[in-house]
Amino acid sequence: FGGISAITEMGLATADELADGKIPVYVPEDFLKEAVSENVLFGNIMSRRAMFQYGFALPKGPHGAVTNALGPLTPGGENGLPANVTEITPANTDVSIDGVEFSFMLAPETEAPSEMVFYIPEWKALSMAEDVNRLQHNIYSMRGAKIRDAGRWAKYIHQAIVNWGTDVEVQYGPHTWPVWGKGEVVTYLKNQRDLYKAINDQTNRLANYGHRPRDIAEKIVIPDAIMKKWENRDYYGQFENNVIATYVRNLGWYDANPTELARWPDAQSGKRFVEAFGGEDAVIQKAIGYYNKGDYRFTAELLNKIVSYNGDNKRANYLMADAFEQLGYQEESTLARGWYLTGAAELRAEEMLPQAVNTAGADVLKAIPADLMMDVFATRIVPESSVASGRIAFQLKLNGKLFGVEVENGVLNSAADYKPQGSAAVIETDNLTIFSILGGKVTVDEALKTNALKVKGDREVFIKFIDVLDENIPAGFNLVKPL
Repeated sequence: FGGISAITEMGLATADELADGKIPVYVPEDFLKEAVSENVLFGNIMSRRAMFQYGFALPKGPHGAVTNALGPLTPGGENGLPANVTEITPANTDVSIDGVEFSFMLAPETEAPSEMVFYIPEWKALSMAEDVNRLQHNIYSMRGAKIRDAGRWAKYIHQAIVNWGTDVEVQYGPHTWPVWGKGEVVTYLKNQRDLYKAINDQTNRLANYGHRPRDIAEKIVIPDAIMKKWENRDYYGQFENNVIATYVRNLGWYDANPTELARWPDAQSGKRFVEAFGGEDAVIQKAIGYYNKGDYRFTAELLNKIVSYNGDNKRANYLMADAFEQLGYQEESTLARGWYLTGAAELRAEEMLPQAVNTAGADVLKAIPADLMMDVFATRIVPESSVASGRIAFQLKLNGKLFGVEVENGVLNSAADYKPQGSAAVIETDNLTIFSILGGKVTVDEALKTNALKVKGDREVFIKFIDVLDENIPAGFNLVKPL
């Protein structure tokens, strides 16, 4: 989702018309829930990772960002989120919009957890949304997201062929260019279908031999009839990453070697490794040898043992950056290129790389449904605070919906239309006021004076609640060097 606010800014509708649902916004089932989950609950880490993945900190050119594959670059506008939507569900897949008949098909757990495609019979026009593109997409987006289901992805593409393949004349979507002519469209859909089906099926087949995820990514064979199609190349999603992700979705992160159960965290493992190797200089000398042989993968792996706990060893940092750059230049996937080259930039930088992405702007925060805001609050509880170790109980009327809220044992629990035992106040406010108080933009007293915040009962309960929420989550942090 993206620039919903442009509708009001361009004068096409008022904010009230959007908020009241007078201008319907059609979305797939569970869209708001999944959008908030990705972009608010995990928005901070996802934004930082997205900055690396898309190369926002890199110069444009052969030594930096060249393209984002789905398009020349990722736009920098502010994300918006409609608060009032019309969900497409299995019960209402045929919809007339302004006199045009649409036939929708839900496709959850494909390119996104909440996804749909649609067909316009009058024009014989099929939009597969982001489920087919002129490239290989992500089974797992390295910016951070739920792993997609490659098998279901293929099945929904196949179902689209079954549903509309005898009539379709054009396929179009939000990324890459359209395909014209029934024969061309069906061939294109089959190629994309077989790509995701082969990744799913062959990963699962090799897993049943006992092969581990990284081994499968190295040895898996996908027929040239699939992989040598231009639209199936991994300009965007990286093939090896997609294979590993398919394994993890189906079998989890554990590769069945008990060593993985006892692994030290990276920094502690790195210290022990370097000690066993004879010190940092010895590791660097070995890394130089592997770099000179062109084994940039193992060069980076060796040096990461130092960098994981010591971000101040310039020789290790710069050589690891050199290795990352070589790996990035050789990548077909622009996303993997972004990771390598931004990782190299972090290793060379004297200061923290600035944060250039925000997936949760004011419009998004304002539109979060009240029940999902309870989840947002829960992920902000600081359990070791003295307030959280006690008990807070109150009712919160948020965006017009009433919830009973309890904080106890460092955990927040809530329920709609409920008065918890010992509730000491009824608090009425909205999303932006809460976030403004948390961000220090307004005080509790200022919010009370403007009636943006109303408290019936003990106002200290609300102050305690604010105090127990984490206000110190940083916008920027290292992803390669130590935090």
